[in-house]
Amino acid sequence: MELQFLLSKYGLLIVAAIGMMAHFLKKKIKGENAGAIFNYFKNHFRTVALAVIATWVGWLGYISLLVTGQVADVFAVFAIGYLCDSFFNKYDKQNGV
Repeated sequence: MELQFLLSKYGLLIVAAIGMMAHFLKKKIKGENAGAIFNYFKNHFRTVALAVIATWVGWLGYISLLVTGQVADVFAVFAIGYLCDSFFNKYDKQNGV
C-alpha cells in the first residue's frame, strides 16, 4: 500500500521535494548555517522559485512518461528535485548569501 502511494503522482512529487530538502541539508552539513540559507531564499526569490518550477516541470515530464507505460523510478524523481535545487540555487558560503 505504501509503495503504491510512493509511486503515485503525488508520492513522486513528495519524493522530488525531499530531493530538494536533501540538497538543503547537504549545504547545512557543509557548514552553511540555516539563517544564511534562508536569507538566500529571501534575497534570491526568483532563483528559488525557478528551482521549484523546474522541479515541477521535471515531475510533470516524468508523469507524462508514465502514461506511455514506463515504470516509475523513485530515485529519478528524487534526483530531479536534488538536481534542480543544486543547479538553480548556488549558495555563496563566504557572504552568507
